[in-house]
Amino acid sequence: MFERSIIKHSGQMWKLGLAALALAVAGIGMVLGETILSSISADRYVAVMMSSVVIGLGSLVFACVALRCPCCQARWVWMAVSGQAPIEWLPWLMSLVQCPRCDVKLTASSPSTY
Repeated sequence: MFERSIIKHSGQMWKLGLAALALAVAGIGMVLGETILSSISADRYVAVMMSSVVIGLGSLVFACVALRCPCCQARWVWMAVSGQAPIEWLPWLMSLVQCPRCDVKLTASSPSTY
């Protein structure tokens, strides 16, 4: 699905992967905090849950700020989340082949790193 994606051709796929990894770590932390640590120590439980929330929110902020058009600096994740329906933002983002703001289109033969 990402073969024609402007995110891939702009060299920013690693940013999307990093944000997804951090979000997964936050989710695992919350599950572990709820299932294992809730019966052990209240302080440890609160620390793990709060850390997971901070990591999760940080990953979302990172994705919204870091994934940008190399030409016009449009924030693609933010445009997807704020401009599309809740069920449609991810497919919209994954199917971008050109910038929705400036219409720049990157291809495999003309990669850009940002």
